[in-house]
Amino acid sequence: MRLVLLFICTLLAKTGWSHAGGHNCFVRHLSEIISLNLERRDYYSLQSDGKSKGVSDALIWSERLTWASAKWFDWRAKYWQKNGIPLFCSEFISMDLTPGLSVSLTPREAPKASLNIIELIKTLRSSMQNRVVDLLGPVRLALREIEAEPNFHCMQRHLIESIGRTAMLAPVYEQMAKDRELKSPQALIRQFLKLQIWGLRLGKWLDSKALPLQIEGLGIICHDVPVIPLNIGIDPPLVLTRSTIDAVERASKEGQ
Repeated sequence: MRLVLLFICTLLAKTGWSHAGGHNCFVRHLSEIISLNLERRDYYSLQSDGKSKGVSDALIWSERLTWASAKWFDWRAKYWQKNGIPLFCSEFISMDLTPGLSVSLTPREAPKASLNIIELIKTLRSSMQNRVVDLLGPVRLALREIEAEPNFHCMQRHLIESIGRTAMLAPVYEQMAKDRELKSPQALIRQFLKLQIWGLRLGKWLDSKALPLQIEGLGIICHDVPVIPLNIGIDPPLVLTRSTIDAVERASKEGQ
């Protein structure tokens, strides 16, 4: 059964890689996010009597701020991508996995948890000095701190999950590059992780702006980002869409 699962994952890796076009995945992902937030801005504004517009505009601004970096990372990744390694493609989750919009507002209790982002950033930077995979310990601890409050901390959670997935994929890419006698992608992956870790401050700020609206029941941010799995589509690395995740989960159940 494990061989069946491996065969299905390999097939999905090929089809997923082809579906992604094999390049410009970071920019394509940003484009999808910006389009989604532009589409939802008016909806949230109607639900909140205009109070959410500042948050929506801040989200769109932050995503556009990342555009130049995304272009650069896509450009640098082409060396590995053209050799069959989906660097900076399997890290991103298709926006078709984004939760749907909530029709009604149900007020919520204010969150009790709060991440110390300054300390987390220090811990993450220290953890990755030796091995990128050492990030996974503090990532899992941080996610555990906020797991009981799924309607809050959502941009921070999204970025932390993204850091975790990048760390999971790093040794897989390293081995793929070694097998193909290519130069290591580790230096570029570390730069990408530094960008994500830097983004945690911005994520904290965005969550703080959205908090009063989320307490009122608005789904802003929390309903606008998909969950990033740390253990699906890692080896082989997949470009995750709803269909690939469903297929991997089915194959895993059948293989048990």
